[in-house]
Amino acid sequence: MFSSVLMAQGHHGHHQMKGGNDASIVQLGEWNKAYVDQTDASKSYATIAILGAGNDASITQAGHGNVAGGQILSSTNVCGGFSAFVDPNVSFFCGGIQMCSVDLACCGSIGGGWYSFDLNPVIPGIYIAGERNTATIAQDGKDLLASIVIVGERNKAGISQKGEDNLASVWVMGEKNHATVKQTRGSKYNKAFVTVTGEENQAYVEQSGYANTMVQKVSGEDNKAFASQDGVGNVGLQKVSGKDNTVLLEQYGWGNKSVQVTGGKDNTSFVFQAGMMNQATIVQ
Repeated sequence: MFSSVLMAQGHHGHHQMKGGNDASIVQLGEWNKAYVDQTDASKSYATIAILGAGNDASITQAGHGNVAGGQILSSTNVCGGFSAFVDPNVSFFCGGIQMCSVDLACCGSIGGGWYSFDLNPVIPGIYIAGERNTATIAQDGKDLLASIVIVGERNKAGISQKGEDNLASVWVMGEKNHATVKQTRGSKYNKAFVTVTGEENQAYVEQSGYANTMVQKVSGEDNKAFASQDGVGNVGLQKVSGKDNTVLLEQYGWGNKSVQVTGGKDNTSFVFQAGMMNQATIVQ
């Protein structure tokens, strides 16, 4: 068993002071590969921890104050010598979406209610337990936070973030699942939470704009969830279970809300909203 901790300091740039970065790689197993590049970053953290075989993980960061890991702490004692460990800086999130009732033409109303979501803890960095998994985090901006946790075999997870103060968290558990979060340049205060469990599921989130939130929870087998949001203060929730279901969301504008809950087999759910303060609910 072999573990290594790498600590790196950047160099001074001409226009912006670089340095003050912390990087940590800990690997237990065989045929694992890990890569961290923070040459264009300042005061950023990166952590990769792998337990298993044949896994690949990479973190690339540029900009200031980005977090894909915990702060490296050290302790010394006369018997044990020097040791380094990582404080993962775990954060917990939960919440929900309040949907208004819909008036009916024949009088009365239907729908509405509170759709809650519980989320896995956000543990900055990449943590893998299993075999032949691939995880990638690429961040370029300011005060970005990214977390990937994978448990299982032959899963793939990726986070690409630009902008400022965005957060992305991906948890994948099972086999042959794919999960991707992309938050674009110029975006700010967006949050994306993706949880995938089961086999051969796919989840994808892309967000631009300001203060948008997207939550995907995908379980089962061969299910697909895709979401794209651009604007200000939009909120989307997709919960998919069962088998061979497809859930799609496109949401643009201001203050729109969407809830899609799909189970069973061979179902399709599609929501498109553009404008202001729209809401859509599909349950099947």
